[in-house]
Amino acid sequence: MFDIEKAEQFIQKQTQRYPLFEYYRIVDVDSYEVYAWKKSHLMATGEHCYQVWSRNCACRNCVSRLAVDENRSIIKMETTQDHRIFLIESVPLKGLGDHYALELIKEVTDNLLFADHDQKNNVMLTEIIYKMNELSTHDSYTGLYNKRFMEHELKREISDWKEERPLTIALLDIDQFKTVNDNYGHLVGDRVILALSEALKECAESHNGWACRIGGDEFLILFRGINEAQAQQVIQNFRSEIARISFGEAARDYQISVSVGLAEYDLKFQDWETWFTLADQAMYENKMQAEIRNCPFKDKPVQ
Repeated sequence: MFDIEKAEQFIQKQTQRYPLFEYYRIVDVDSYEVYAWKKSHLMATGEHCYQVWSRNCACRNCVSRLAVDENRSIIKMETTQDHRIFLIESVPLKGLGDHYALELIKEVTDNLLFADHDQKNNVMLTEIIYKMNELSTHDSYTGLYNKRFMEHELKREISDWKEERPLTIALLDIDQFKTVNDNYGHLVGDRVILALSEALKECAESHNGWACRIGGDEFLILFRGINEAQAQQVIQNFRSEIARISFGEAARDYQISVSVGLAEYDLKFQDWETWFTLADQAMYENKMQAEIRNCPFKDKPVQ
């Protein structure tokens, strides 16, 4: 239960605190449904928050979800198809529960110093804002999605999950990657990361999914529409493909392998962390087995 009076006071305080904002809406960050606050009650509008941006799914960089997760206010800029520009501040509404955010919105199309006041189209500016929003969800080095995106998107995938449409994640870690950097240098290590990232992106996209870099030499792929057994075959083929990639230097070629942990989503999981932890444990077991075998990153004489 939540305290209606306390929530109402908070909403009034926020809207009065920021008089520059013109509009407000309350967003359920689990369903992305939009609500208005009328007569001390949440009133469903029948809309989703992303519809105003002419999208058919939640924004990849949803600041309301992030505001709720991190319990702080967050600001971003968004654009519409007709190049109007909006400033949005999202504030967590803990008084209503742990999945609501208050969005305060103002159109700033003509208020920016470098806006195109003559043509009123702001094409260049909207492209900059789009790229900035893209950067917030992508790893700057590999171009894959980043860890923050992963956390947000796994929650969304779970909320959209249907039993007939399985979801499987694969957590990957490069075997003996420290040895790569120590023995062959960080430039070779960088080439390994980039080559693997490109292969991961192709693998994910060809199976209706996405790939992200969690950090360092750890990655994750989400597969939509395939179960764990089917994903196992995909990963087996992927391993064969990356084993054929050579990283040459002087008279030597280098090959890599990866340890992988798979986990299919199940309704019994309480949250995305439980799902992720299962894949992480499977990957750790796979890595321990790999270390028992010969070092998978080895020299191969040039033929």
